[in-house]
Amino acid sequence: MILENQRIRLTADEVTGTITGLLDKGKDREYLTGGNALPPFRVAYDGEMQSEPFTFSAGMAENALSLTWRMNGAVLTAEIALLEAGISFRASLQNDPGSFVKAYEYPILGPLADYGAQGCLAHSYATGVLMRDPLSFIPETGGLRYAPYPESFSGASMQFFTYYEEGKGGLYFAALDGEAHQKWLNVYQDNGGLAASHMTGFENAAPGASIAMNYDFVIRLTGGNGWQEAADLYKSWAQQQPWCALGTAKDRRGRADWIREDVGYCTFGINAGHDRTNWLRRYRGDIGTPGFHVLGPDWTNTPQTFGWGVPGDMCDWVPTKFNENNLRVIRENGDYFAPFEFDFLVGMNKSNPETLRPHLQKFPKPTFSHDRYTFNMLCPCDGFSKDFHRERDVTVLREAGVDAMYYDISANNLIKICLDDTHGHRPGGGKEIVDGYAEVYRDTAEALANEAGKQIPLGTEMMNEVYLPYLDFYQARAWGQPCSTLETWPFREQMRLGQMRMIPLFDYVYHEYGAVRMDGWGKLVAEIGSLFYYTVARVYLWGGLYEINHEYSPMEEIDGRETDGQEHYFHFDPQHCAYVPERAAYVGQFARLRLKDGNPYLAYGRMAAPPEMTIPETTYDWYHYNHGQKDPSYKARGSYKAEALVVSAFTDGEGAYALFLANSGGEPRKLNFSVSNRSLRLSEGIRAMRLITGFDREDATSTTDLGMLRQEEDRTVSVALEPFGLAMLEIK
Repeated sequence: MILENQRIRLTADEVTGTITGLLDKGKDREYLTGGNALPPFRVAYDGEMQSEPFTFSAGMAENALSLTWRMNGAVLTAEIALLEAGISFRASLQNDPGSFVKAYEYPILGPLADYGAQGCLAHSYATGVLMRDPLSFIPETGGLRYAPYPESFSGASMQFFTYYEEGKGGLYFAALDGEAHQKWLNVYQDNGGLAASHMTGFENAAPGASIAMNYDFVIRLTGGNGWQEAADLYKSWAQQQPWCALGTAKDRRGRADWIREDVGYCTFGINAGHDRTNWLRRYRGDIGTPGFHVLGPDWTNTPQTFGWGVPGDMCDWVPTKFNENNLRVIRENGDYFAPFEFDFLVGMNKSNPETLRPHLQKFPKPTFSHDRYTFNMLCPCDGFSKDFHRERDVTVLREAGVDAMYYDISANNLIKICLDDTHGHRPGGGKEIVDGYAEVYRDTAEALANEAGKQIPLGTEMMNEVYLPYLDFYQARAWGQPCSTLETWPFREQMRLGQMRMIPLFDYVYHEYGAVRMDGWGKLVAEIGSLFYYTVARVYLWGGLYEINHEYSPMEEIDGRETDGQEHYFHFDPQHCAYVPERAAYVGQFARLRLKDGNPYLAYGRMAAPPEMTIPETTYDWYHYNHGQKDPSYKARGSYKAEALVVSAFTDGEGAYALFLANSGGEPRKLNFSVSNRSLRLSEGIRAMRLITGFDREDATSTTDLGMLRQEEDRTVSVALEPFGLAMLEIK
């Protein structure tokens, strides 16, 4: 069976319906290698996805194929339609009465052509990763074998990925589902080759239920011109979806403005219940801007801890036990703070477990993720859970005067499945669980605003596109790689070797709409190595806030004193790594850039492509001690080859463009590159150019007028950067 037009040809086996060929006719590139053909679909009854015996029939129209597979207990139907430069898939599975298929995997594409070191896989896992030569390390199980969406700790923050050979051609895969149903966007080894698939299910895991895929899963041809090519395709669709309907952050000014305009750095995990004023004062003085502190979880009536338990019923959460000296100094500094909450996570060995038990989320087994979700979580659709969440947070606000709320292990890193249908949703839930979290955040935010008389921003661990209307900030760790772990742990070795790297994929699509990212997993000490300079630059120039993190290790040693592990919510070992004021000052220059000249771009702008330029590489050293003592990452060290300069670009939405350049190495660097309206995708017109430097000096930046960039001009620009220097080229 063949579907084709002038651009593309799809072939499918007449006996099984398996897709056997996908040809870019213009480039004469075949993307499927044949050989060990994969099954046309898989289904899940109780265990893992499996192939089933079936009978098959098909029909053809002018530009579409209709496919039907009859198996024991269910019928799967699909339609494959031609697009101008791609293919579109839809499918639906109907269980027989009493039958119990819960999910199906369709379509399955593979084996994909292997491009070796020139092959790239960009996936929205962990908000954006780029893998080189993925077939050499993508596993058959774990990794991205089951990449659930929306779930960005173990799966996908957006509904697309791309596989390509650099400069020659590739494929864009996307589920165009504006309702954000539970699905999986998988890439894995199968029969020795690389496979890609879409999977859906658990909307209604009841006997006899139907599993409809009421959206298009599309595969489009690309030119292989980097991950941005696919991100541009997805962005053009994503901007039209409900999660962007409220407009950009600039459109919504008046909500959480201080996170974008008043704070230049953030911390995470400083003890809430013990005096840490010495460190709070030093950060404020040496960085030179206000900060945002997500204080550690030890503020609850019964302490939240890592490994020893979390609160149960409401009496374990409140009254609050914040250290008043910390809160006083935060106010004196002009800083802001949020309490760390484990959100829907409750301790069943604490107060009133029998009251909580009926409201717990029931996860599937297996979980269809590399995460086992071994949590006692309140289901967000349950009325008790909604009331509990709102009343707890309003009480915390009333007692402590918090500036924001932070939720760990929450909507963005949990699979959207609950098999307990007594919570007001169908067994499985899927989209109902997605919407349940949204409703909880919306209702809690409204109650907090009514109590405070102003908006109280909400933030979570990790981020997904569907929650953009409800969340204002999020905490992540991956941009500190390889000197951090957690969401990228299945690929730790590839991260260390540079075979897999972080890319700002989520920010490229959503920065102007999205929540502020807190990342870097940093310490202001010399021991973590020169990678510190690269990480700080990357976090800020990709639009985030650098995070000083103290979850699993002591704070920096100041005046011969570091914090005591016995006072912490995680019992760490002493480290005796001294605070380095010069490293705080390095963070400070980026903080000032973000809050001043760079603010319209780094806080509110749209990420854009920088000019073509040759960026030299260098080798950074790193050491990682901010982790659990039993983790393989604990006290790991090494070297890491990466760019000697970090470069990014943003537009401000009003016709202006800014290029940011940071020298993260210890020797002077000079860059020469060309700019023009055409190459930068700017609208027609004559623009002024200026180069701004000197962000290392308080209120003393230097501006060099570079004259006018004329309509058809292709201007060569030269920028010299001192060691650890920072520059901004603005064209407006």
